[in-house]
Amino acid sequence: MVDATSLSDDDLAAWGLNRLDVQNFLWWVDGDVTHKGPLAIAKVLRSLRGGWPALGALMLVPPVSWLSWPIYRAVARHRSKLPGAGCALR
Repeated sequence: MVDATSLSDDDLAAWGLNRLDVQNFLWWVDGDVTHKGPLAIAKVLRSLRGGWPALGALMLVPPVSWLSWPIYRAVARHRSKLPGAGCALR
């Protein structure tokens, strides 16, 4: 995992991203392909062990996938009220 604050604007541009992109969405970069928001979360889950890959795969299948963006936006909008909101991963 890379903390985007440690990347230069040129680094981000190499992936077709800018500072605003990484401030507003979670991203998964796989070679030349970028995935944002709930698609990035699904990719993260699929890279883990245990039952997480199954959950990540489920997130990509309708009707679950239809709900992914509305849920992502709701969580993002209210993330300061969620448990652990004062924590940051670095």
